[in-house]
Amino acid sequence: MTHNPAPPANPARFKQTKLHDIEMSLRRIEHILAVERAALSFNDVVIAAGKTEAAKILRSSLGEKAADAADARQRVDKHRDTMTSLTSSKRSGEILKFYRALLARYAFDLDVALEQDGAQSIHRIQAARGSEGPRGLLAYYYSFLRTRYQYATATAFPIVIDAPNQQGQDAVHLPQMLKFIFEQAPADAQVIVAVEEASQGLPDDVDIRSYGVQRRQVLREAEFDEVNERFAVYTRQLLV
Repeated sequence: MTHNPAPPANPARFKQTKLHDIEMSLRRIEHILAVERAALSFNDVVIAAGKTEAAKILRSSLGEKAADAADARQRVDKHRDTMTSLTSSKRSGEILKFYRALLARYAFDLDVALEQDGAQSIHRIQAARGSEGPRGLLAYYYSFLRTRYQYATATAFPIVIDAPNQQGQDAVHLPQMLKFIFEQAPADAQVIVAVEEASQGLPDDVDIRSYGVQRRQVLREAEFDEVNERFAVYTRQLLV
């Protein structure tokens, strides 16, 4: 037994209703597609804008790095030129000539006979033995120091000489050495010399201080409070 549905009472009305439903579905689909297209377009814009901005940042960063590299190359070239000028054979010859002239003069002042006079190396000295040896070393070191002060730009430092009376300097040469030590030192250098006895004929600005009041004792008990007060600020910082 079969059942056939009854035909609609108004076929035209039925078709219009179906058509309306279909149109509504199409509009919903078109709306969804429009929203999807808008989202896709906005995302594409964001991505494109991000790429553009990233490219700008990279170009700017690369430009800065290139400028820094160019500046570094200029500084390297400048330092290389300076090093080349400082190590050139011409400058080395000038320094060696200055040193040898000083050494010859100082050796004469200290009554020292140099071996190979006029061809002395700046790395060492060849001098006579005996009492001339210490005087020759004094002439060498002072020639080296004065040459350094002439051609170098380094921080000054104290010159400390312990017991120049070596190899039995006589009553003529020892005062000669002490006078030389102070008079020929660079102008801005502090000179400290330890001697057994103060010599006559020293420059007026030499400050002579005596130590060793008792056997095996260098410091003075009477000056302890003064020195302790002067260094207290440093010792307190060490103990904090």
